[in-house]
Amino acid sequence: DAPDANQCIFSNGWQGQGGFSFGYSSSEWMFICADAVGGDWIAFNIKSALGDDSFNAYAWHNFTLTVKNGVDLAVYIDGKLAHSVTLGSTLNTVNADFPFAIGTTHSGGYPFNGAVDEVKAFNVGLTAEQVAALVADKETDKPDVDEPGTDEPAGDAPIANYTFDGADLGADETDSYPLTNSNLATVVDGKVGDAAHFDNQHMFNLFLYNS
Repeated sequence: DAPDANQCIFSNGWQGQGGFSFGYSSSEWMFICADAVGGDWIAFNIKSALGDDSFNAYAWHNFTLTVKNGVDLAVYIDGKLAHSVTLGSTLNTVNADFPFAIGTTHSGGYPFNGAVDEVKAFNVGLTAEQVAALVADKETDKPDVDEPGTDEPAGDAPIANYTFDGADLGADETDSYPLTNSNLATVVDGKVGDAAHFDNQHMFNLFLYNS
């Protein structure tokens, strides 16, 4: 659903806490809280970034964030580069003091109203070609990406793969980082199979987190 205030899709920490978060700040704007030391708050207009006034926030979209060398951040939407920026300081991409959260911040703030499907985490910064290939493979839910020009997986990717299919919404297909479904995010039809739906009517409402 199109938001009218900040809604967090994924979080590992928040401003002043290290880690990073991203989500919508309106039906046309996306924010990224890439919080290294002082923190970088990045926001951009999706329609302007894509050069496409027909962008529909009520439809399924693929969002991919990559970080290389700790400072080079890029955002792809449906396989197309939408925004890139060099951060002011090295991004601590994982803050071990806070859980990974999908559908809110780790503390339950800025809850998301909508559905999430097919979440993957990789231990390498994907290239534009790998992002495009990943988006093209989404219909068959191919979990890994290849090194450019080869059929070999890039690094050990993915390190986590959440399909949200079946009774256990928090199951990780790699069995590495299972999520806890707090307050019962619900199952809806997804882009591929099932998806997790979040309702932002209350703080600390529906979210999945890894402690």
